[in-house]
Amino acid sequence: MMRGYSPKFTVLVALFSFAALSLRSVHAQQESLSIPGISSTAHSKQFVTLANGDAATAAANKPTVVELRFRVDSGLHVHSHTPSSEFYIPTTLTLLPDSGVAVKGIAYPPGQAYSFSAAPKEKLSVYTGEFVVKATVLMPAGSHTLRGTLRYQACDNGSCFPPRTLPVSVVVEAR
Repeated sequence: MMRGYSPKFTVLVALFSFAALSLRSVHAQQESLSIPGISSTAHSKQFVTLANGDAATAAANKPTVVELRFRVDSGLHVHSHTPSSEFYIPTTLTLLPDSGVAVKGIAYPPGQAYSFSAAPKEKLSVYTGEFVVKATVLMPAGSHTLRGTLRYQACDNGSCFPPRTLPVSVVVEAR
């Protein structure tokens, strides 16, 4: 027993110490756990990439649609911008453009109907492969950078990964 402390306090300290050691042990086991196909850095891996390689062009001082092409890793899907249930996380693009650039709207593609063999009647609205989000922008002549994020949740046929936020950056030349 700890000298000068009540028996209840001593028991609480022992329980908290045990709990802390247990949590450290579980965390260490999770870090060293090897699951085929999933690396230990899977918690930070992006499952969607921005496929735009070149700078986009726009008409100066006129509303112009800039296409942002995203690619979902093979074997995975992400819920569309309008998922089939309020419990699914929608794919959402947020843009923070350069000074003088206005984002007038963002248009998402319709999702593809998807179902699991275990529940063939439940149809999910998802994106797989490549999908295009269109941003309508208004900007003066010159080179501008559209920066922002794509928030999504990737899933395979068995489970979903925690939501991710993909940094997005596209250079737009307005002429």
